Amino acid sequence: MRTSFRLALLFVVCASIAPAVARADEAEVHYRTAVTLKQQGRLDEALREAQEAVRLRPSFAAAHLTAGSILRQQGHLEEALVSFRRVAELTPNSAQGHAMYGATLVRLHHTDNGITELRRAIELDPNDVSSMGNLGSALREVHRGAEAIAVLQTALRIAPNDATVLNNLGVTFRAERRYAEAIPMFERALAAAPTDMQVEMNLAIALRSAERYQDAVPHYQRVIQAQPSNAGAVFDLGVCYERLNQSDNAVRTYRQYAELVRGRDAEGAARAEERIRAVQAH
Repeated sequence: MRTSFRLALLFVVCASIAPAVARADEAEVHYRTAVTLKQQGRLDEALREAQEAVRLRPSFAAAHLTAGSILRQQGHLEEALVSFRRVAELTPNSAQGHAMYGATLVRLHHTDNGITELRRAIELDPNDVSSMGNLGSALREVHRGAEAIAVLQTALRIAPNDATVLNNLGVTFRAERRYAEAIPMFERALAAAPTDMQVEMNLAIALRSAERYQDAVPHYQRVIQAQPSNAGAVFDLGVCYERLNQSDNAVRTYRQYAELVRGRDAEGAARAEERIRAVQAH
């Protein structure tokens, strides 16, 4: 009798465990499908699979992370934030969860909380260059330039040829009006990423700000050649020509700017016309 009772009890226990195991296995299948679909760029389908994995196993951190990364890629930052917060809660000693949560907080302008999360990510992974870059940007955003520079210099020691870090550090030096330090950072970034027009533009701006107008001109010209509708680059090039007393080039470039912005920026067009009159008056 006792043997029969034990067998019956074992059957009941196994029967109750089996569906849970099956659900866990099913969650894994949905998660792996989500990853594959995401790699194929089929984001809507991938998101559904990741969310189904989370439904089947609410503590599945990797599925939450995948869902969050898809939502962020789709521009749904508030929803992504919920997923990344859950990852950080489920894996408190994992740098990745805090890194993604912190970066998204910063994107949503919850900067102080984002800084806290990014610092935690770096504590957990002292070689996390990406989080250092995000932390540097966040600190710069709240005008804590000295701290931002220190963080980014640490990142640069780890990845000395990383164009993103070099550019970020250059932008931070420039924001602090430390142009002599900003310019080499942009030059190194451009050497690492020679087709990156944002870096080229940043270098041009730093050179102009340092009153190195002749050096700035070819960089603005390359930006305009690649991006003919970049009105900011066109106006700045006009300023360089004006400072170099190249009146014909300045007038032509200011007119180009006025044509670019006419109909959408009346104030900008008026400013260009004002500069043309000032140049011609000389």
